[in-house]
Order: sequence, then structure tokens, then C-alpha cells
Amino acid sequence: RGSVVPKPKTLADAYPAPAGGLRMTTNHAYAGRITRKGIGRGSIGVYNPGQTPITLQEIRGLPAHVAHNLPSAGLRLAPGDTARIHFTFDGARAGDWGWLSARGSLLTGDAQQIAKEVSVSAEVL
Repeated sequence: RGSVVPKPKTLADAYPAPAGGLRMTTNHAYAGRITRKGIGRGSIGVYNPGQTPITLQEIRGLPAHVAHNLPSAGLRLAPGDTARIHFTFDGARAGDWGWLSARGSLLTGDAQQIAKEVSVSAEVL
């Protein structure tokens, strides 16, 4: 009988979602099940597979109850660099309960696609 030889994992495998010149683990961060007074956390991984640097400039359009750790001056990803964008979802500030989600635009210096849609969700109990 034969044997299966596993394919070596690449960064493209770890970041399967193309977004212009970047690759992402996903465009959705799930902050989990939280109470109405709790804080949930989720993250999205990004990877620059290109030959030129790309700057993650800002995230627009997220409501006040969703925060992120992207520096106000932006984050420069050199070719081959990876990073994680961390989000917090504040159940108390959301003002509602149930399955809640928010969408925003990750603005970048990417010539192929300047804005990449991201979403953050949580189940507020």
C-alpha cells in the first residue's frame, strides 16, 4: 500500500482569503459569547505576499462598541510580513442583545484594492 505524503503548509495556506495585494486569515472576527456587561475579543491575521510594502492605514465605519488595536499612524507591512488586528466588542456599550455584528472598511495603501471589508460579531447574552 502507498502512503500519503502531506503537503507542506505555506503562508498562503494560513492566510487563505485574498484581499487585493494582501491575504487574510478571514475578514470576520468573532468575539464570542459575552454578557451584556462583558467584553469579547477576536482578531484577523493579515499577510503581505507582495514585493512592495503595504500600510494598513485605518479602519472606518465601526460603531463605538467595537475597538481595534491598529495604531492611528497606521501599520506598515513589509513584503513577507504578517500581523494581527485585534478587536474588542463591548457588550455594555452595544445597547442590545442577541447576535450582533458590525462592519467596517480597512483602508490600506494597496494599489490593487484600497478598502477591504471587515466584520466583527458577538453573541450578547
